[in-house]
Amino acid sequence: MDLLREQRELIPLIGKLGKLSENDFTRILSKINVCNLNKEDCWIWKGTVQDNQNKGHQHGCIWYNKHYVQAHRIMYHNFVENVPEYLPGGLIVLHKCSHLNNGRCINPWHMKLGTSKENTNDAMRSNTLTLLKPNEEHPLSKLSNLQVQEIRSLKNTGVTQREIADRYGINASQVSRYWNNKTRL
Repeated sequence: MDLLREQRELIPLIGKLGKLSENDFTRILSKINVCNLNKEDCWIWKGTVQDNQNKGHQHGCIWYNKHYVQAHRIMYHNFVENVPEYLPGGLIVLHKCSHLNNGRCINPWHMKLGTSKENTNDAMRSNTLTLLKPNEEHPLSKLSNLQVQEIRSLKNTGVTQREIADRYGINASQVSRYWNNKTRL
């Protein structure tokens, strides 16, 4: 804890996030499960999470300055360097540590500033980006690859896209995409 208090004093804070009050600082520390706060170990967030399993992460978040803020972002801002306000294509706070914790690590020394593209590349390398899982492996997929093949085989048989869509519980526009090889290639 002394390591954090000393480090906090070294960072000149500006920007929207601002400096954590002693009360907010204590509140954040109460929501991590660590025996020894050091720079090497992951500090796993045990508080509220921004649960987005479809994107493969569960970032810790905390109510701060009248809105929810990702916990790893505020920790990086307060203990490493100022986090610029988010602009499309701008810098965001990325995890450097193992992705096994699904974004719950809030150790500020396990973070770095980077782009969304770098974040996506990191997730692809660690196989945690579920949105890029192909075809029937995608968590939101409604049809198996076999069902898509069946739909394709019904083209030019006189069955309408609407009839097929109703049979498989999908939209007729999706049938059109399958028929025209626009998806699931």
